[in-house]
Amino acid sequence: MDIKKLKILFILSLVISILIAVAAFIAGKQLSRSYYWLGLWAFPFFLLTYHWHLRLKEADLRLHLKNTWGSPDDRQRDFEEIPFYFRMIPNNRSGETVLDDRTWSDLDMDLVFSRVDRTLSVPGEQILYSFLRRPLLNFQGLEERHRWIDLFLRDSALRENCRSILAKIGRKEGGALPELLWNDPTGKIPKAFLLILLPILLTGFGILLLFSHSWAWYGLAAVLLVNMIIHYRAKRTIGEYVASIRYLGRMISWARKLAGFEYAGLDESMNVLRSELKSVSKIARKGVYLVAPEWNNFLYDYVNIVYLIEVKAFSRIRKMIEVHRHELQHIFERLGFIDAMLSIASYRVGIRGYCEPRFTDAGPRLEFQSAGHPLVENSIPNSLSMNSSGALITGSNMSGKTTFLKTIGVNAVLAQTIFTCMAKTYQTCFFRVATLIGRKDNLIEGKSYYLDEIQALLRLLAPKTDSVADLCLLDELFRGTNSVERIAASVEILLYLGKRNGCTLASTHDLEITDLVGSGFMNFHFQEKIEEEGIAFNYKLMDGPSTTRNAIKLLSSVGYPSEIVEAAERRVRSLNPTD
Repeated sequence: MDIKKLKILFILSLVISILIAVAAFIAGKQLSRSYYWLGLWAFPFFLLTYHWHLRLKEADLRLHLKNTWGSPDDRQRDFEEIPFYFRMIPNNRSGETVLDDRTWSDLDMDLVFSRVDRTLSVPGEQILYSFLRRPLLNFQGLEERHRWIDLFLRDSALRENCRSILAKIGRKEGGALPELLWNDPTGKIPKAFLLILLPILLTGFGILLLFSHSWAWYGLAAVLLVNMIIHYRAKRTIGEYVASIRYLGRMISWARKLAGFEYAGLDESMNVLRSELKSVSKIARKGVYLVAPEWNNFLYDYVNIVYLIEVKAFSRIRKMIEVHRHELQHIFERLGFIDAMLSIASYRVGIRGYCEPRFTDAGPRLEFQSAGHPLVENSIPNSLSMNSSGALITGSNMSGKTTFLKTIGVNAVLAQTIFTCMAKTYQTCFFRVATLIGRKDNLIEGKSYYLDEIQALLRLLAPKTDSVADLCLLDELFRGTNSVERIAASVEILLYLGKRNGCTLASTHDLEITDLVGSGFMNFHFQEKIEEEGIAFNYKLMDGPSTTRNAIKLLSSVGYPSEIVEAAERRVRSLNPTD
């Protein structure tokens, strides 16, 4: 039923219910009080109005989800909470590698994540982030993701049903849920038998007072005092986790409906989830006793303190979480997995020119055609084919060297995480990706630009403990020091990395390096074109090393005095008479 018909039915049932209620009130007021009973006929129409309201709300939600399918989600993201799940998981799990913080920052992966992310729930958002931080090193895991993505692209009914459920779970309150599921809640709560005994004693002393046992006042006051102390001591602990527990209950309730759908060819992987949901259903029911602070009122707060309602509920839920921790973790991960796969499917619908990568075991290899950067609108595509130890990329300032390195890094990560590359074709081996692109002085720690750079570079030179190939992306090595030492150190670093299992791509302005590293490194360059209006770039990768410089030409193009420009050009010719 479409939204227009639902609105008509909603308005019609609401008008009828109001008319009946008003007519019964007027008739009862002016004719006879017995007519007031006619107002009961309004009750079924009020229920019908509520029914149409729910149907209309569901239809609006589904229409919104349908209209936003394939579109980026530009919401504000909290990158303090989003990595919670990633931080809970150990970094030494087999079959995957971890992008370190420097590489993540160099490749602008927060922005890449935001572009890919169309998730609707906390588990989905945090699982997708963890996927991007943990590239896989085998095809088995990628194949599973591929099958789910393909299912959601083909089955629109299943996709809309799943997204509707995930939207109802939402992202409100649950950001810290992984801390509850992977860490034990801090703070002490009294033993369960004491929480049961104290309300019983309270009731008992109250009954004794009814029979004129005045001494019962002392017992009643003592129990009330103890209950107040327990309540306010536990309130801080409960307050830290109450939002997460409420979200956990909502997640379990809706996950049961999500697990009830048919997943063609993938139902076997959902059977475990269905079984685990049955074992934790009580947690969802217990969570209703934990009330949000804004929902509190004086009467509830009084009863809550006297009978320790929240403290008992929290104690029982914490015990159930301890017993079913593994099941709850798996439910969080499976729910997040489904949401993440839907997000990737939506991302694919909204982009052009993507492909699924092909992986090979034939040594370090990197080959792609017409690759672009997902963050650059209308980016100029470039192709590359290399199976040697490395490649040098030369070219003038602003010609596109750094963007090209980032394009390679981002696509390598996306290939091993979401099985999607911004390229016409993409063939590679499994890599461990590490970069050294962005640098800056660290004034707080007192580090210079150069010291920060050499310390960051050291992590790429650590001894290898496995056979995984490295993909190292280096932008202008040692730019923070003098040219003689920069060239010498850069050459030795590149030769050292060239002997290892992997591919190293480095950009440089120092054309001398292309000769010193020898034939072990391929050479590519970007070039510019001098025009009357200034310097123009085509951002196309060319074979061989660069043969031009443009630093001084750029001074002229932005308006530097001709005296400086001409003198600088004469000095260059005197220092390099062969140019």
